[in-house]
Amino acid sequence: MRQKKILLAVVMLCAWWPSLAQFTDSFQDGDFLSSPTWYGDDSRFVISGERLRLQAPPQAGVSSLATASVAAQEASWSFAVQLDFTPSSTNYAKVYLVSDQKSLAGALNGYFVKIGNTTREVSLYRQTGTTELEVIDGLDDRVNQAIVNLVVRVTRSAGGKWELFIDPNRLGIYHKEGETTDVVHSVSSWFGVQCVYTSTRSDKFWFDDFSVTGTRVPDTTPPEIVSIETPDASQVRVRFSEPINPSGIADALHIEGIGKPERVQWSIDSLVVDVEFSNSLVNGKEYVLTISGVADRSGNRLFATRHVLYFKPGKPSSKSVVITEIFSDPSPQVGLPAAEYVELYNRADEPFDLCHWVLTDGSSAGVLACAILRPREYIVLTSSG
Repeated sequence: MRQKKILLAVVMLCAWWPSLAQFTDSFQDGDFLSSPTWYGDDSRFVISGERLRLQAPPQAGVSSLATASVAAQEASWSFAVQLDFTPSSTNYAKVYLVSDQKSLAGALNGYFVKIGNTTREVSLYRQTGTTELEVIDGLDDRVNQAIVNLVVRVTRSAGGKWELFIDPNRLGIYHKEGETTDVVHSVSSWFGVQCVYTSTRSDKFWFDDFSVTGTRVPDTTPPEIVSIETPDASQVRVRFSEPINPSGIADALHIEGIGKPERVQWSIDSLVVDVEFSNSLVNGKEYVLTISGVADRSGNRLFATRHVLYFKPGKPSSKSVVITEIFSDPSPQVGLPAAEYVELYNRADEPFDLCHWVLTDGSSAGVLACAILRPREYIVLTSSG
């Protein structure tokens, strides 16, 4: 049997090209930690009778496994599920066809088939973050049985048309549960299973005969800058919307007046880069950061200009900021705007954030808007009109 497994792997490897994604796993080798490798709560799963079985402690919980899969369009997913109980709202299975996250327990973007719930049906859901939306409502009471043993098949076209089929008796006769068109999520990195159970159902989930084929949806969208932070005067942290190819990042980043980075360090997921400069940023001064040609893993390049501010507010003392001019009578204008104003000056050597500062004449008060007053700089206060 192992010789057949190896031969199949060689044939699949020779037939592979970058846009095609496929895998099968019937667990005949008695292993789920290789060929393919499943990740997650592996201590709570075993191979029993050449099937993947949940074997968790007898207490309520949620257990998941995931394996790499980029199939997301022109795709077909097929798998067998056995539940040795009647599903309910507290005991059910989810099979994630598409997921952008390896961990299936938290926020993710993707699609899954749910076997169970209060209506005891097999339905297709879309998940965005932690929000789940049913997009194909399967037949009620489809799995209202003491033992559920069925095969599920789902297809998705290049245009986003989904179809859900059920073989309720494993006889090769499929019933169509429904169809829909949904293109909200198009990127997949993982396929997986999730079991939600009470203490008496912690060993009664079975999975088998996974078969996935399909193509990766082409990524033609350049990455975006999610945020820019300045942890200290010589470091800038940039977070991107998707993993970035780290090659050439040091030459792609430039801060006007500071130069290019001296050192670069990436996060494990390639979403965040910390760049350090030999010259320090001036506290309270705004700079221009240019990013030229940073690419995601599909080769889409980002060209962007953003403002960068390093700011550590000082603690003002008496006479750090003084009033240098009060213009209380704008009429006649005499070359000035017809508006009252007060001018402030920062005498200190550090910048201040004027947010929530109060200007008062003893009888009334005005709360200042947020603004940075740098050393040796003036700022004019006037009414919003």
